[in-house]
Amino acid sequence: LGTLGYNQVAELLVSGERSTDLCILENFLHSSASQLTVYGLFQLHSTLSDGQLAVLFRNNHFNTLYKNKDELYVLVTDQGFINEPSVVWETLNSVDGSSTFVNASFSKSKPTNANEDSELVLKANNCVIWNHLLALALQQEENNKQEQNINTATGTSKTKKSSSSLSLHSKSGSTPAQTPSSTASSSKHSTKSSKLDEVRHQI
Repeated sequence: LGTLGYNQVAELLVSGERSTDLCILENFLHSSASQLTVYGLFQLHSTLSDGQLAVLFRNNHFNTLYKNKDELYVLVTDQGFINEPSVVWETLNSVDGSSTFVNASFSKSKPTNANEDSELVLKANNCVIWNHLLALALQQEENNKQEQNINTATGTSKTKKSSSSLSLHSKSGSTPAQTPSSTASSSKHSTKSSKLDEVRHQI
């Protein structure tokens, strides 16, 4: 992934562009749909000490993480186990979703609907990433529509301003028409001059 974060990778995938790099990123997300990698699991093991609590952000949820006797456990908070008092922790020792439920003493426990509950949890983990990608795709589509509308509105505004400028230029370049009053004044002045010439001639 280089310097890219999860959200940046997801945005690239929904951008519509296709390339070799994007195919690699898509395969990576497919193989780590649980949002956990082998390397990440190793880092958790090596960083935490026995008896240490931590917060793990995974699948858009904050999980309580605990290390006990070199085993990692996640506190079970799913509503599907609300009526399972013997289910308190879930082991975190693989990236494929396979896990074991334990009680408060970290002894193995078997939920009433063990197979069904485990399958539901696995499906939920695998679907989270694709739901997020779908949300990003819809948001990207909405952003594209808004940008297109803005560009269209801007183009229309520029066209109107250009037409208005041409109209003003045309009016300012035309010869102003003579008004009736100015025409009449000119005619009177001509008549007076003619009569004055006649009087001078008679004299």
